[in-house]
Amino acid sequence: AAPLTSLLRDPAAPPLARAACLRALLSLHPAPHLPEAAAFLNDGHLPLEARSDVANALASLTSPESRDILTQSLRQAPDRLATLIATALASSAPGADALIEAIDLGRAPPSLLAQPSLRDRLLALRPALATTIARLTASLSPNSDRLQQLVATRQAQYSPAQANPAAGAQLFQLHCAMCHHLAGQGGRIGPELDGIGHRGLDRLCEDILDPNRNVDHVFRYSIATLKDGRAIAGLFRRQEGALLIFTDAAGKDIPIDQSDLLERRLSTSSLMPEVFADLLPPPDFQNLLAFLLSQTTPSETPKEK
Repeated sequence: AAPLTSLLRDPAAPPLARAACLRALLSLHPAPHLPEAAAFLNDGHLPLEARSDVANALASLTSPESRDILTQSLRQAPDRLATLIATALASSAPGADALIEAIDLGRAPPSLLAQPSLRDRLLALRPALATTIARLTASLSPNSDRLQQLVATRQAQYSPAQANPAAGAQLFQLHCAMCHHLAGQGGRIGPELDGIGHRGLDRLCEDILDPNRNVDHVFRYSIATLKDGRAIAGLFRRQEGALLIFTDAAGKDIPIDQSDLLERRLSTSSLMPEVFADLLPPPDFQNLLAFLLSQTTPSETPKEK
């Protein structure tokens, strides 16, 4: 174990060799190396092949702890890795249950269930999941194929040598800081972004261009229908006596008296609009990516996606 651990912790070693060491260590002594496996799996700067090797090794352990790592990693995994993790989870009935729960809670994209091979695996293990899968996929956007192609195009276009992180920082302040908190500044409508660079290029492109792909319940907006015929969309923040306080996409608080409320419905979507492909031409988009990828310092306390 000692030489394997030494090689695993050597950042200069080839990623596939490090993944092989981690697989071996997980088979020898799983518990001490689970935190390292989680860190490896969530490191967006490592190649997909190496991260998928670790995902398969974790799935083979079939323990609650290893399943927790896999489902937690779905929060920030890019689409290709999320598919591999989901397939690994679907190799056992408890893993299938954990995957469905993660998707239901908005911690993994429902679009995973649109893949016939994964859906067939899940139904073979848990036939009773058919109704749940139908419910989770009912609201999939017909726009998803176009956005997936757009994401792939912007990923392929990215060139660090041509990107300007300083210009990206200015774009972040202009377009993102109203909602997102980073390095002690900005709004708190959306997820906090300290350490966001660890998500890697693929996932950042998905988060910016296709914000409705993977939305945690915490960041799904509500639609409040009022008795006077108005409909208000915003994130529910808190209750103050008889007042329900929502926040709109501009960060403005909207108080609603409970007596005026006719219906309140939780959306499956994010307040973040799908406009950044048009709002940011490719050079600006590259600059923003370069800035976000440079943000690798985590916050002091973990923040939910």
